[in-house]
Amino acid sequence: MRTKEQAERALQYAKEQLEKELDPLMRKNFEIMKRSLEAIGNPLRVFDWDKAAQLIKDFGTKEASAGLLDDWNWTADAIFTDGVPNMQCKCFLASTWALPMLEIDCERIECWRMESETPGWHAHTVWPESALRILEET
Repeated sequence: MRTKEQAERALQYAKEQLEKELDPLMRKNFEIMKRSLEAIGNPLRVFDWDKAAQLIKDFGTKEASAGLLDDWNWTADAIFTDGVPNMQCKCFLASTWALPMLEIDCERIECWRMESETPGWHAHTVWPESALRILEET
């Protein structure tokens, strides 16, 4: 865990780097770093498994993924494969700055709740019972 002073120094560094001419990938990395540092102390958003289950059911899809917007390549994984919940998914689905998203048919949909509004869900929660019940309802 960073101290407040370390976080402030890192944030200042990120802001200084963003004032320079950078290649697009470096600029994106420093923008993400800046947003994440600015979000220290913000409440945690976690993936809304119940909403995801309802959307998967409503869309009638056989495939779906979940991840964090702006950090998709590092956090996303398939959560629904061949019409079945993927209980082994390795996604990371909580953040103080990035939005948890559901992807169905190449469309990303915001899909989150504040951690305080969930029954104990966290970054590594996978298919809680309430979401599985929604999928099973006819």
